[in-house]
Amino acid sequence: MESFNLNFHDAYMDGEYIYFSSLDFNGLFRLKRGEKYAEWLGQFPGEEAWSKGLHYKIVEYNRKLFFTPFFGHGIHIYDLEKKNFKFYSLHDKNIFSFSNAVESDGKIFLIPLNMHTPFMIYDINNESVRANVDFWLYIRKRFHLTEKHFIGGFGCVLVNQKIYITIVGLSIVICYDIQSGKICLKKIGFTPRGIHYFDGLFYFTVVNSYKIVIYDEKKDIAREVISEFENEEECPVLSILKYSDKLFLMPGGYHTEVMEISFLGEDVEVKSFPLMGVKFSVRYLNLYMNYLQEGSEILFLPKDGNGVLVFDLNQKTMKLYKVECDPLYAEQCYVLSKCEGAIQIEEKMGLKMYLKLFKYDLGRVYHNAGNENIGQKIFKMCKGEEHESYSDQCANRYR
Repeated sequence: MESFNLNFHDAYMDGEYIYFSSLDFNGLFRLKRGEKYAEWLGQFPGEEAWSKGLHYKIVEYNRKLFFTPFFGHGIHIYDLEKKNFKFYSLHDKNIFSFSNAVESDGKIFLIPLNMHTPFMIYDINNESVRANVDFWLYIRKRFHLTEKHFIGGFGCVLVNQKIYITIVGLSIVICYDIQSGKICLKKIGFTPRGIHYFDGLFYFTVVNSYKIVIYDEKKDIAREVISEFENEEECPVLSILKYSDKLFLMPGGYHTEVMEISFLGEDVEVKSFPLMGVKFSVRYLNLYMNYLQEGSEILFLPKDGNGVLVFDLNQKTMKLYKVECDPLYAEQCYVLSKCEGAIQIEEKMGLKMYLKLFKYDLGRVYHNAGNENIGQKIFKMCKGEEHESYSDQCANRYR
């Protein structure tokens, strides 16, 4: 196999490199801007090789990347300088789903996807975590929650030491004070999906609508800046960003147009720009779930696309960059993406493919051995004293 497309929820840009966690299996990758093939940096410890959708959000703090779980058991930490992994387990058995994460004063506030996951706070310096059990209790005392209620990926924003949160399906905004831990809510006259904050004002996207609502908290005044369009479908707007006094609506669902909103006095001018070169499949509702902004460029990250799409906000030009696995490991990664358990790995991978992965891990161990004897290093690795790589986990699994 010569190529295998990589998909991911979030990414972190460090100079000319982009770091991301694979959506379709357990793997950390690094892509150099302008290049096609991503370098495989290793497997996240504490999770199965075939695990899918492990992470949703990446937080950087003091040159360390914190990968928060979406369908995982804990927080993974990758040190950009030491190039090693750490794992902080939240629970041995339970899967946790956080839709966002906010860092403030050395603490990461983990925003739960739904009522099945608690609101949690991870202290980076102490490497400890605590759950705020009052969060969901406060809401459930006032509203009847169902499986249809959730906090989306753009459903929170940090403003002046307070986290403002929207829950899809409820016409409210929750305010969580990160200093005191106090929770309050405000009822609003619409059903928001996402929340953003620009220049002292809150901007809301609305469920299944192109409507954008601007809210002035100090004056307690809300106004719509866009009326509804005809033939609206589910999730037309993923999120909002502001650039050069204009609003840009990022498309959600199967929509593939960026909408530019200009304010001309009391009038609003709307322009649309179709995203070119994208390719759909039918696996997910959303082609993109996230993006990065670098100056005037927006990098749309592929959840189910065929590469990173770069959209220039000034020139309104687009360019698609393929993101593929290193051909040396493309076949192995493809197999992992299709597997759901150890038996399938054993059936589909075979000895030859497994040895390729082992050769990769052995080379990595030798490179990092320093002055230590390589045999001693491998012995420690097999005992579990070193980071447990993919080949180590497979070897342990099939002994």
